[in-house]
Order: sequence, then structure tokens, then C-alpha cells
Amino acid sequence: FMGGVAVGTFLGLLFSKIIEIVDNDRLVEVTLTTILAHTAFLTAEHFLHVSGVMATVAAGLVLGSYGKTKISPPVHKHMETFWEYFAFVCNSLIFLLVGLSIDPSLFLANYQAILWGAVAILVARSAAIYSLFPVVHRLEGVERVSGAFQTVIFWGGLRGALAIVMALSLPPELEQKSFILVLTLAVVLFTLLVNGLTIKPLMTALGLDKYSLKESYERSQAKLLATQDAVQEMDAFSHQGAIQANVLDARKRAYQETIESLTEALDEFRHGDMLLEFKDESEIVLRHCLMIEKKQYEKLFEEGSLHEDNLRDLDHHIEIELDRLKEGQEVNPLKENPSLFGRLEELVLCNVGKLFFLTPLLRRYKTRKIAARYEMARARYIASDVVLQENEKMGRQGTVSSEAGQKAKEIYQELHDNAQLRMDTIRAEFPEYVEKVEGTILERFCLSTELETFQNLCSQGAISEKVMAEMQEQIDYQLHRMRTRPVEELLMPPVQLMQQVPCFNELKEDDLVRLASHLNALSFLPGEEIVREGAHGDSLFLIGRGQVDVSRTVQDKRIHMAHLKAGDFFGEIALLHPQPRIATVQAATPCTLLELSRGRLLPYLKNAPHLRKVLENAYQNRIQKTESASDFTPLK
Repeated sequence: FMGGVAVGTFLGLLFSKIIEIVDNDRLVEVTLTTILAHTAFLTAEHFLHVSGVMATVAAGLVLGSYGKTKISPPVHKHMETFWEYFAFVCNSLIFLLVGLSIDPSLFLANYQAILWGAVAILVARSAAIYSLFPVVHRLEGVERVSGAFQTVIFWGGLRGALAIVMALSLPPELEQKSFILVLTLAVVLFTLLVNGLTIKPLMTALGLDKYSLKESYERSQAKLLATQDAVQEMDAFSHQGAIQANVLDARKRAYQETIESLTEALDEFRHGDMLLEFKDESEIVLRHCLMIEKKQYEKLFEEGSLHEDNLRDLDHHIEIELDRLKEGQEVNPLKENPSLFGRLEELVLCNVGKLFFLTPLLRRYKTRKIAARYEMARARYIASDVVLQENEKMGRQGTVSSEAGQKAKEIYQELHDNAQLRMDTIRAEFPEYVEKVEGTILERFCLSTELETFQNLCSQGAISEKVMAEMQEQIDYQLHRMRTRPVEELLMPPVQLMQQVPCFNELKEDDLVRLASHLNALSFLPGEEIVREGAHGDSLFLIGRGQVDVSRTVQDKRIHMAHLKAGDFFGEIALLHPQPRIATVQAATPCTLLELSRGRLLPYLKNAPHLRKVLENAYQNRIQKTESASDFTPLK
């Protein structure tokens, strides 16, 4: 079992990477998924002698989660259609294969074992459901499942193709293979015919097919919205002149009566006998907003404006917020909930990056994170803007109360403002990068518009398929080149960074080049600690990009001492007069720093008296601020 899972996981990751390389070729990508299924089973079952079924299942799980974003967005629909049809064919073939492999007389010969098998699965299923749910319900944060739903889960435990495949995969020399096949197929047929055909009457008997109060409200809300949209489209349709005015008016009157009826029904939910609590209506509105937000992220990903790592994190965040909403907790859109893969990646790279020879790798990783932060802020800005517009539309149409709509508006307005602040911060600190990104987004939009026009012209017969294929190939190639983030724009050369610091202005270019060869360029994300109070170190840090906060502890209180920007420096106290750090410095924004150690900088100070004077003056000023730190306001 575990061997099969390991094989399937490895092959799922491998094929996900291969599919990522293919890029927008539906025939090749679909074919690769079929090869993955076959390869996983054969490799596990026949070469490594582990579970081929579990290898195939594991490969599918990996491809359906991690690999889902590797599949080109235009290919997703073709992939789903193909596998839906292929699953239907496979199910049919499996039952046909079993029918050809079994002598029907064996069913009668083993009827007692079959009856015992059917009873056994019902008893086992009931024991699992009714014994485990009470235990699970004791866990914190777990949604309670009612007794009626537990009964449906028990009775809905159908067996199917997977059990038959496992029975068919038994070696032919096994003496009891025919008996196992008969027993398996009989139990599968029992669950399909008995459990499957009676599940709907069971749900009706338990009252689970009836709408709850919230579901009835959502139904009326959806019908009102659909009816209003139909009336609006009807007006546009009538302008074509193919409908007589009296026919149009009659239909509009009928729809208007429906709108009035649905509006009264919604008012009844809010103020009548079937009173829907404000909390429940707010939950409905917020869930709707979260789903709009999620859909917008998927759209941005399909457009190429959102990379797969951010899509995974944002999707994970939406799922967490939906769970919080279901549990009656407040939605917190500003909180970031990175996925497990994202957290593991950050943990591994940050710890490995402490090794000095891997510092460039860590810097590049953090630089990618800065790029990802801007991309995520932009995505959340766009999504929250769309949600605010939809929320305003629902308010105008009367599908939600003003109170519930106002709560959602406040939440998403805060998200919108926060995302804009993050974008503005990165724009101010890294203008070249943002300009490059926005130029790429605009170019991608223009290319997509061109491609859509070519497709419309081809469908109308205005251009030949040969021309269409040529244009498609050219545009796809250009779009593929723009898939990666322009991280190089963030990696400014050390000499260029040093020129941003005023105290190096008088150094000759040759001195700058020599000095730059001895320094380390470091990147930090907001909130990261650069130096810690009391720690040992003799390096001077120059701020090339970004901003940092300087603070120290006085009488168990955090005292803010300074806010430094690009062009400033810190660490001169430990550099000129070796002693433990007297303050803690944290990155306030994404920033790029230059680190100069004492041993490498002091020789240059002999030939640059102005630089020594600047550092000595900064040293005296910092000491004075430190001595009067008790006058500063404690940090919040």
C-alpha cells in the first residue's frame, strides 16, 4: 500500500513538471495524463511489486492538486470532458470484463457467502460511522454531523469499480480468485441496486430533501437576481426589432409580477414570521463574496496575471475563510493563510540559506517572494474591487438587505485599501520592477485581444485556418515567454545599489567596484529581523531599497528609535567600536541591503576620510538617541 503511494506520488510530481513544459497543447497534455495512469500502475504492479491501484490513485491525487495549476488553462475543459467520458468507458469495460470472467452459476453456488458478505459490509459500515462520529465531534473546530446525515453516509457507502479492479488484479494462479471475484461483484451489485436505488426515499423520509431556512432564502434571492437579469436582457433583445411590442409587454408584465412576488418573499424572510437572523443573512452574503473572489483569482490565472504558487495560496485562503464562516467565526480577509507547500518551502529555504555559500540562493528566493507579494496584492486589489461592485449591484437590486451588504462592503473595502497600500509601497521601492510587470500585463492583454479577434475572423470565414494557425503559434510563443516573473529587475547590481547611498558619492568608480566585490547583497521581507539587540556582529548595513524600523528594549518596553529609508545605513556602532548590537532592526517593507564587514571596510576608510567622518557623526548621533531612548514612545 505505502509503496504504491510512494511510486504514484513520485510519478505524479514528475508528470506535473513535464505537463508544465508542454504549455497549451491539449492533445499532448491529455495524452500525458493517460500515460501517467498507465505508467503508475505498470511500474508499481509489475516492476516494483507494490500496489498498482494505490499508485494510480496517488498519481491522480497529486495531478489533481499540485499538478492542476500546471495544466494550461485552455486545456482544463478538454481534460475534464475527456476524463469524464474515459471514466464512463472504463467503468463499463470493468463490469463487462468481470461478466466475461465469471461463470454465472457460481453466484448460485455461493449465495450463502454472498448474503454474509452483504451483511458484513453493512455491519462494518455502521460500526465505522456510528462509532467514529461521536469521537470526531469531541475535536475542537469540527462541524457537527446530525444523526440523519450519519444515516445517509452509512447507507450511501456504495462499492464500485475500484473493488473490482483490485479483485481482477489478483494473480491467476490464486486458487480462490474466482470465488473472490464472484463475492466482490455480488456485493458491488447489492450496494448499487439496494443502497443506490433506496437512497433517495431514505433522504425524503429523513426530511433531508427539504430546504432549510437559509437555503429557501438563497433560492428566492437567486430567482430574483435571475429574473431581473432576464428583464434587462429582454430590453436589449427587443431592440433587434424581431419581437412585437405587445408580446414584449405581456412577457415583461409577467416577469414584473414575479419580481414583486420574490421581493415580498425576501421581505418576509427579513421581517415576517419566517425571520432569518441577521447573522445568517450576513453569512450568505459573505459566502457569495468569497466565491466571487475565488472566481476572480481563477480568471487572473487563466489570463496569465497570477502565477500558480499565488493561486494555490489564495485558493487555500478562501477555503479557510469559508470554513471559518461555516463555524460561525468572523471572516478575516487581511489574514494570510499560506498553503502547506508554501510554508514548507519557506521553512526549508530560510534554514538552508543560513549556510554562507547558499546566501545568493536565499536572496533570489526572497526576491521572488517580493515579486509574488506585489502580484498577490494586485490580485487581491482587483478581486476585492469586483466583489465591491457585485455587492453594490445586489444592494440596488434588493437581493440583500442594506445591513448585510454594508458588513460585506466594510470587510472588502478594508481588503481593497490594504492591497492598494501594499502595491503603492512596492511601487515606491521598486519602480523599475512594477513598470516591467505592468508593461507585461498590458502586452499580454493586447495579445489575448488579438488572438480573440483572429478566432472570431476564422469562425466567420474571413481568414483561412492556415492564417489562424500561424497567428495562434506566434501569439502562444509570445505569451509563453511572458509567463515568468521579471525578477531580474529586482536584483540591482551592488555598484548601482552603492550609488544610491550618499556617503559613497565621493568614492571613485574603481573604489566602488573593488568595494562592491567584498560585500554581500541581502534581501528581506516585511517583518524579518535583520539584526537583534545584544547579538554580536561587526557589519555595516547600507539600505539600497526599502525601509527598516530601529527599536530597543528599555525597562521591558519596546522603544522606537528610528525609521530608516533607502540611502541610510545602520550598524556603524558595532563597526567602529566592536560591541554587542544596541538595537533591533526589522524590515518595514521589502528591502535590499548591502552588508560590509569590519575587516573589509576599515582599509577603505583610510583612503576615504569623508566616509569615516560620516560614520563617526552617525555613531555620535545614534549614541545620543540611545541614551535618551526613554523619551520615545513604546511600540504598539
